Amino acid sequence: MPMLPPGGKPFKGAVLRETGDQSIPDTTITILEWDGVDFDTDGFFDSEEPTRITIPAGIKKVRLHFYARTGAGGGQLWAYITKNGESGSGGRYGWLTSSGDNSVAISEIVEVNAGDYFEAVIRIDGGPENLFEERSHFSVEVIE
Repeated sequence: MPMLPPGGKPFKGAVLRETGDQSIPDTTITILEWDGVDFDTDGFFDSEEPTRITIPAGIKKVRLHFYARTGAGGGQLWAYITKNGESGSGGRYGWLTSSGDNSVAISEIVEVNAGDYFEAVIRIDGGPENLFEERSHFSVEVIE
């Protein structure tokens, strides 16, 4: 019998991974592609749209998490999550700026509709780098 989280509902969500290194050009906003799926309970990922987590019908609220492991130890890194391709303040979630090689962006609880999609975005200033497959991931957790 599966273990249930607090509230008694089974977990719903997805975790996407990069299974190989992905090149991040210097000073370029890059929407990351994902080619591995650890799990996907409700069809959030479609390999035809490898940059996206897409919300299926029946889901009202989610939380998103993006972890980037890069080689940007000396550069400046910006990591965030966009909704429906919006890069303005109304469509950015979990914004993070760091000067290291590990960065995390976690959204607040976001209200969603079927068909909404989210993408993980990164920019590195300080030389082209790689997003390393080791632990880099993008995930969604259904709240309601």
